[in-house]
Amino acid sequence: MCADTGQVVVSAKRICEFGVDGRAKWKKEVGYHRRSRVEAFMHRYKTIVGEKLMSRRSATQTTEAMIKLHVLNQMMELGMPKSYRVIA
Repeated sequence: MCADTGQVVVSAKRICEFGVDGRAKWKKEVGYHRRSRVEAFMHRYKTIVGEKLMSRRSATQTTEAMIKLHVLNQMMELGMPKSYRVIA
């Protein structure tokens, strides 16, 4: 049960409205996991390829960003385990 102390933020009140498994329902409603995945991707991108673009012109910045994304995707693909269904 949620206690209202007068200092409870709006999002916490919304979570309480969902009841016992409120946090899970709230996360699903607001798309929290999608946001979390995007934030993780941006952290990975900035850590590996840097936060700034070196190009000055817009067209070359676009090309630079696309190359960096391609490199990151290749790295992710190489790091992914190959899994196969085993029929017993």
